[in-house]
Amino acid sequence: MQDVILALRNIGRNRRRSLVTILAVALSCSGLALFGGYVSWTFRGVEEQTVGLYGHIQIYKKGYYANGGGDPASYALANYDEIKTMLERDPFIGPRLDFVTGQIVFNGMVTSASTHTATTFFGLGVFPSDDERLWQWNPYALFPAKNLAINAPLFAGPPELTDGDLEGGSIGTGLGHILHLDRPSEKTERPRDSSASPEVPSPPGSEVDLPFLMEQAETTSKEEGTRPTVELVCQPPEGGLPNVITLGVRRLMPRATKELDDQMIKLHIRHASALLFPGQPLRVTTVLVLLKKTADTTAVAQRLQILFEEKKLDLEMKTWTEIRPFYNQIRRMLGIIFVFVFVLLAMLVVFTIYNTQNAGIIERMSELGTLRALGVNRWGLWKILILEGFFLGLIGGIAGVLLGVAGDLFLRVLEVVYVPPGVSFFARVEVLVLRYPAVLILAFTGSLLCALISSAFPARRAALTPIVEALRHT
Repeated sequence: MQDVILALRNIGRNRRRSLVTILAVALSCSGLALFGGYVSWTFRGVEEQTVGLYGHIQIYKKGYYANGGGDPASYALANYDEIKTMLERDPFIGPRLDFVTGQIVFNGMVTSASTHTATTFFGLGVFPSDDERLWQWNPYALFPAKNLAINAPLFAGPPELTDGDLEGGSIGTGLGHILHLDRPSEKTERPRDSSASPEVPSPPGSEVDLPFLMEQAETTSKEEGTRPTVELVCQPPEGGLPNVITLGVRRLMPRATKELDDQMIKLHIRHASALLFPGQPLRVTTVLVLLKKTADTTAVAQRLQILFEEKKLDLEMKTWTEIRPFYNQIRRMLGIIFVFVFVLLAMLVVFTIYNTQNAGIIERMSELGTLRALGVNRWGLWKILILEGFFLGLIGGIAGVLLGVAGDLFLRVLEVVYVPPGVSFFARVEVLVLRYPAVLILAFTGSLLCALISSAFPARRAALTPIVEALRHT
């Protein structure tokens, strides 16, 4: 206890130097915690976006993933209900399931007679209620993009799809711009009165008329019969003349990525099945599996592989990280950046505390020699000096943790928004410091270790200095 009191007294002897050292440790610790919280938010945001699009696992007919891109309909499954029942009743998979749903993926051409435009599209037929449930998957309680006021024109309006509207669908805002559906036509003139909604900024690089989209969404919800229509043209899997259906555009909907926003049309799965397989029972190209926990993905995938082999099913599967390798790529990239930042901040703490300890030891060398002459051995002297560095790191680490928590709370109030790479709408920046305190523990532990390491070298030199030489210093 006496060594602790002596170490604390020595810290207070040069208050200015000690305060600067503690401040450097605190800023380094808080900076590392905040950056770690931002990295954690990025990881979970990309996971949420990817799983919300593709599920945790996708099941296909064998050969679809490698060869089905040009003609996905030829790999359609006719036994979707059997696969779904098999998964739900399996004693290992069933308890880990959130839900199972089917989708139809297809390609074709979309035309708009009213605007005389046409382009290729990527079609996605879904069960509307399941798709909404998948799209709202948010196990980490991240701030939803649709709740941001700046995104209101993009997400306002009627539901994207409904179970009862078989002939309605939605298209990406980028695709709507290509088809000129985001512009006033001769039949629909844009109101210009002074009471119109104020201008809302568009995401950078976007040319979509957002205020008009909001007005059209309100009009569509009130007058369902006046919604614009497009024609979907698709080649049937058996060949022959193309099939054509009319799709009522319920709304223009922003997609998670720019590529999907410029190409994607989402519609009721039964309407899509009628386009590809007229007069036939429902078929799907993809069976999506959403789990309760992402951590169960590998185990469930292994169990599925065993089921396919035991039942001799002509099926294959891919996990969400295999479907979109971008997650692992960004995880590795940000992991390297985090290590790089950690090393830089650790060097700052080490050299700051080393300089403080070294200067203090030089100033007190004769005093340290006196302690040695009075009977304090080298280990006792080394312990006192190490305790000084320990308390500098401890006080600075605690202050850094408090600053990190304050930074998290401040960012919540500030509501910083930006458009993430590859996304067509704004997102709010979050640092998951309070929700995932592991980053605080890591930053605090790192600061403490750096303080101990940086104190060890000058303490060792002082302890090894001969008593006579130490007493010679003035």
